[in-house]
Amino acid sequence: MLLVFVVAPTAWQQGINLMTDLPGMAQSVL
Repeated sequence: MLLVFVVAPTAWQQGINLMTDLPGMAQSVL
């Protein structure tokens, strides 16, 4: 169960980074 507390914040941060990167990637494609 401790592994969840270690992995969850990292996955959450990766998700945040992906969402913030999406507009930039969309603009570069367009």
